[in-house]
Amino acid sequence: GPPGASSAQADDAGFSGQAPELSTPSPQPDDGGPETQPPEPPPPSPAYVRQLEERIGFLESRLAEAERKSEQTLAAARSREQELERTKERLERDREKRLFQEKSRAFSRLLEPLDNLERCLAAASLAGDVRAMLDGVALVQKGIQDALASVGLQRFDPTGEPFDPAAHEAIGVVPVGEPDQGERVHATYLAGYRLDDQVIRHARVLVARPQQTSQN
Repeated sequence: GPPGASSAQADDAGFSGQAPELSTPSPQPDDGGPETQPPEPPPPSPAYVRQLEERIGFLESRLAEAERKSEQTLAAARSREQELERTKERLERDREKRLFQEKSRAFSRLLEPLDNLERCLAAASLAGDVRAMLDGVALVQKGIQDALASVGLQRFDPTGEPFDPAAHEAIGVVPVGEPDQGERVHATYLAGYRLDDQVIRHARVLVARPQQTSQN
């Protein structure tokens, strides 16, 4: 054809109205760039939320019940402690009351002998009778001993008995000629006392001991 025909055909092809196709870029290999964020999880369903709320409510009620029982237990423990303290105080008051009553009974028994002693001394001072005064004092002594014995206090004089360190306190030694009298109470300097069969004061005694004979 004539010159320029090929060029005109090419121009007509460039303006045919069809857009050129765009090539899709191929995926590039991972070069260490920022990671892609995972998709967000879907929101919980209403049924799941309702189950959680019911579970939380149940646990809260259990916790409240446990706290209530704990408070009740603590209150009961405090009440028992207060009751024990009141019982202890009541027992202490009862003990002091019984002790006072026992002391009162014991000392009241001594009042009559003391009254007799006062009358004896008054009569002896007026009459000047020494013998009567001695008889009166002996009577008072017996009355006091009887009063003490009535509350369990017993006087003992171990003269002539074997020496017993559990009840006797040796304050001296007396030499004796008879061997069979050795280690016996020769004399009692101060009587001992027992309360309910238990020694509360040792008798102070002189202990007999056989003389050592010289050998020629």
